[in-house]
Order: sequence, then C-alpha cells, then structure tokens
Amino acid sequence: MPIITRNDCIKSGFFDTALADRLRSNGAALADLGARGGSKPYFEPFHSLLCFTGFDADPKGADASERDLRGQWQDYRIMPHALWSKEETVHLHITDNPVNCSIYQPSAYYRDRYAMKGFDVIKDETMQATTLDALSAKEERPFPEIMKVDTQGAELEIFKGGKQTLPAHTQVIISEVLFFEVYDQCPLFSDIEGYLRTLGFTFYGFIEFNYRSSKRLEKHRS
Repeated sequence: MPIITRNDCIKSGFFDTALADRLRSNGAALADLGARGGSKPYFEPFHSLLCFTGFDADPKGADASERDLRGQWQDYRIMPHALWSKEETVHLHITDNPVNCSIYQPSAYYRDRYAMKGFDVIKDETMQATTLDALSAKEERPFPEIMKVDTQGAELEIFKGGKQTLPAHTQVIISEVLFFEVYDQCPLFSDIEGYLRTLGFTFYGFIEFNYRSSKRLEKHRS
C-alpha cells in the first residue's frame, strides 16, 4: 500500500481544510503500543496534528522512544506499561535484539528453521500488567481514536483487555499480525481478525509484508 507523504498532503490541499484546522487546535489521539524505535512512516505527515501516547513494556525501550519522539508531535507522552488481557503479573522475555521482546516465549523451532537472529532470550523480567480498559477508566484525556499495535504476539490479549474501550473510542487499529508461531502458542492473523470483528471492526487490508525464508529449496525445481 503506497505511503502518503507530506508533499502529497500539501498538493491535495489537506492542510487547508476545516478538518486540518480543527486537528491543529485539538489533535487526534494516537496510541502506539510497542513504541520502541519511533513511529511508522505513514504517520509522519500528520505529526503536528496528532497527540501521541506511546506504550512499551520495557522501561529502557520506553525511554529510548521518548528521546526519539521528542518534539515531533502536537503532544506526546510515553507510558512504560505492560498491557495484557487482565491485570496480573506477567513475565517479559528479554531477547538479544530488544525489538523482539515478548510476553510469549520465542519459538526455538522457527528460530532455527528460518535462521532468525535476535530471538535468543537473555533474561526474563517480571512485571505487573494492566489493561486498556483499566487505563481508560483512569484517563482524563480521551482514549485514542487511532491505535497502532506491535507487541510481538501479544496483540490479541491486549485487545481482549480493551473490549469495552475499543468499540467506544477507537476508530482505526493498525496491528502487526503473524501467520506462523514466531512465539510459542501466540495468536495468528485469523484469531485477531475474528476477535476484532466481534467488537465491530472490519478488516481493511495490509500495509506491508515481511517474509521469512531459510533458502533451503532450489526455486527452479521445488
């Protein structure tokens, strides 16, 4: 799917519309669940119109995200929370590549099958998880209309923890989905898409794909 650039928005006249004026005075709320490494490029043209809330279960990742994002948004904050389907203690598996940290255990089978780097667990951290519904009940500002979720297999459990909040407040969900168990027993695309339909959401399409291959087959013969 082509990414809209800031020049595209300028040429189309979007920034001169009544909607853009309204957003400049009261930005739309965007939540980024799994905020390590900065925002996705498709948000870049609209930074000045968005109020950003980033979540990262790893406090070090949250701190890094805050440094990366400072000054880009109309308003921003980072919340170092582990999100889950219920409020309970969870174990975060810290991997040698921090972007792969997950509440789910990385799959040794698929790590070896696809020669995946950065999925070796170096330690576990215990932390208290909360839910989207619990956070929303405490919030003074409106819950985000736009939500981007990239939580290494935990997406479905997070959505289950927001079954009251998501239908009431959120208009758009951009979620990473998996088609094989990169993490042991993690939910796959069909699980996530089916559950979000029960909350009233409709699948729209894919923005980008990432493929895995161990290059063990001769393509001309297999």
